[in-house]
Amino acid sequence: MPQFTTKAKVEDYLAITINAALDASVTAWIEAVSDYIEKFTGRFFTPPTNFETRTFDGNGNERLTVDDFIEIQKLVVDGVEISANDYFTYPANRLPKTAIELKTGLARNSRQVITQSFYQFTDGQQNVEVTAKFGYGAAVPAVIELAATKLVGGIIKESVGDKDIKELTSETLGDYQASYVKVQDIAHALGIEDLLKPFIKDDGRPSVGIITL
Repeated sequence: MPQFTTKAKVEDYLAITINAALDASVTAWIEAVSDYIEKFTGRFFTPPTNFETRTFDGNGNERLTVDDFIEIQKLVVDGVEISANDYFTYPANRLPKTAIELKTGLARNSRQVITQSFYQFTDGQQNVEVTAKFGYGAAVPAVIELAATKLVGGIIKESVGDKDIKELTSETLGDYQASYVKVQDIAHALGIEDLLKPFIKDDGRPSVGIITL
């Protein structure tokens, strides 16, 4: 499960100490809000460490949109490996990469110079294989970390109400762990959605969810 913040960051944000007896609960909250963030944005922010091969449908064009990635190792179309010299990854100069475009060159047709594609992502089902490090970036973006921290903080604040506490314990938490929390309600109240909107994937929609504590 993804974890976009830590217990220490939540403690710093709330200016409280969280008793070690609640470590399992805090971990569950962190994983739950991190999962919510990924579903809302349609992106995966856990930094990838390994190369993974995924298949995509060819579209008959020179450019193919794929899952977010930060580094590509191999591209295969219809069983033929394409040289790294024969394609570009986009957007240029920033991460994540979201598309692969096969190079075009200049060819002469009678008296005209025309643009000619070396390759195409031929139409087909699961005929394109991309081996890459799939994910949004090499590190969790600071804004995503902040959103996760504020969401966990919101869960804790809702559990203790107006009580002024310096340490969160099982006693101060009460039976809150047995209840359901609508993360989207907390996100809306804290303005988290506005933090997350710039990260929403263009071809996806934000979704909402309910987490169990």
